Amino acid sequence: MDELKLLIKEYEIEHVEFEDDNLTLDRDRAVSIFEGIDKINKDVKQISWSTPNGIRIDSMDRQLLNLIKRSGCLALSFGVESGDPEILKRMGKKIDLSKVLEVIKICKELDIRTNIFLMIGYPGENQDSFNKTILLVKELKKLGANFYTTVTRAYPDTELFKFCDKNGYLPKKDIREDVFLGNTLTLGNSITTSDFNSRVLQKRIVFIERLTVPLYLRIYHRYFHLIKKIIPDSLIQRIKYFLTR
Repeated sequence: MDELKLLIKEYEIEHVEFEDDNLTLDRDRAVSIFEGIDKINKDVKQISWSTPNGIRIDSMDRQLLNLIKRSGCLALSFGVESGDPEILKRMGKKIDLSKVLEVIKICKELDIRTNIFLMIGYPGENQDSFNKTILLVKELKKLGANFYTTVTRAYPDTELFKFCDKNGYLPKKDIREDVFLGNTLTLGNSITTSDFNSRVLQKRIVFIERLTVPLYLRIYHRYFHLIKKIIPDSLIQRIKYFLTR
């Protein structure tokens, strides 16, 4: 709270982004933070906040979400990753998909923007698994959720890396760290199993994007560099603001 007050006083901030994935892991600590922000909003200055990195969806309930809204939250991000319980189990994510729907529904009622992270290409994901993810996406989309889709990366020295290495799922060429960074998908740089290869993953990404990303945003992202040269950045930001309100 002292740090927030300092930022308000010295830099006149109006919005804060919490990058901590475990912001709500300790409920008592989270409640004290949100109550503190609420008090700052009343006594010092009205600010807003969001969690762009994502927080644990299983820590949410209506009581906590009411406090989160009251304290000035604009958006919450959640790492759901898959709509297949079996894939979630393989990932070690203790997520109940019915809980996901419940939380996003409450967020919609409270007018809290929700961003859902999806991850395709995890070992074991077959077409049936992907179809379950699509069904979940459609349900969440009805509740106003936004989506960010990424490709599974087996970072060196992780358990996933060891598993993929043991089963021959890693790229055949020399393994370098830059192969696993970012979301760029090219032939030969992704995990490959009997269920999918880079071409299949590319098709799945396109399918999800067509389902979740408006056409104007897909065009913007594809021709971003050209648009930047033609239209001033200030105008782009203003257009984006009105389109996403």
